Amino acid sequence: MIATPSDADVDAAIETLAGQSKSFETAAKTYKAKTGDAVVIDFVGSVDGEEFEGGKGEDFQLELGSGQFIAGFEDQLVGAKTGDKVTVKVTFPDPYGREELAGKDASFDVEVKEVKKPADAKIDDDMAKNFGLESLDQLKEALKTQLEQEAKTLSRAKVKRALLDKLADSYDFAVPQGWWIWNIVISGSRSNAMP
Repeated sequence: MIATPSDADVDAAIETLAGQSKSFETAAKTYKAKTGDAVVIDFVGSVDGEEFEGGKGEDFQLELGSGQFIAGFEDQLVGAKTGDKVTVKVTFPDPYGREELAGKDASFDVEVKEVKKPADAKIDDDMAKNFGLESLDQLKEALKTQLEQEAKTLSRAKVKRALLDKLADSYDFAVPQGWWIWNIVISGSRSNAMP
């Protein structure tokens, strides 16, 4: 017998989805960014006083603590507020994807245009639209179907395992020598046929 997911199971799945759907809302201008917040930044990087290709960005949203940028970059933006200008100093790792930057010290002039705090996702039709569905009801129905399928798969695997265990416990027989020889011959001919 396969359990049908309850409304509580579906609601729990929706809550999990909502928790995984990160969104951010603008913080007050006096709010200091913390790890887990996002900052919208403009930045220009330089090595030995010279700007380098790929070291510039505008209106880039960076989640602090995500590890998206070079180690140490995000840490230096913790505590920044909207409107702050920060000089971030880092050393490119060695090895690095771009050899000419590997192991070099870099300086980034960063302007913090906005600080955003994580916001709880609202469980509504808009959330469903983020998953390509028209309404929250459609999302619930899709999740219920998925949960039912997962329950069927799990139930089938459990029954299969129990059946195989029962068969193994109930029957004890020796594998005929001819079967072993045949398997060795077949395996050998397959490996010899390979280019």
